[in-house]
Amino acid sequence: MQPPRLGLRMLAQIIGPEVVIAGDRARHGPRLRFFQPHASHGRKPGDGGRVMGVQLNIKDAETVRLARQLADATGQPVTQVIRLALEREVQRREEEFAEVLAKVKEISREFIASMPPEMRGKSSKEWMDDMYDEDGLPK
Repeated sequence: MQPPRLGLRMLAQIIGPEVVIAGDRARHGPRLRFFQPHASHGRKPGDGGRVMGVQLNIKDAETVRLARQLADATGQPVTQVIRLALEREVQRREEEFAEVLAKVKEISREFIASMPPEMRGKSSKEWMDDMYDEDGLPK
C-alpha cells in the first residue's frame, strides 16, 4: 500500500510558514519555494541591499491602544516601544529557561552523588542486566 499523496497546500501547512507556494499553474504548475523569513532581515534579493519596510498588522484594538499609550508616556515611537517590550519578554523567557536548566542540572548532580559508586556511569541496559535474569525475572 502506498502512502497518501500530499498536495502542495497540505505540505506547506505541515512544514510551516517558511514555505511559499509559487508558480504559474498554467505554464509550470505549482512549486514549493522555501525561504527563511529572518534570513534577509528586510532585504530583497537583487534590490542592491536597500531595506524594505517590514509590516506587522495588529488587529486587536486593545493591543494597539496599549502600544500607543506606552509610546505617548515614554516619548518613543510605537515601533520602538513594541520592540523593547518583545526584547524584554524574550530575555525574561531565556532567563527563566536558564534557571530551570540550572535546577535540573543541580538535581541531576545530587541524584548521581546519591547513587552507590558501583551504579554510577552504567547504561540502562547494564542496570537492567543487573536487576533481571535472562528470562526477565527479578534476580
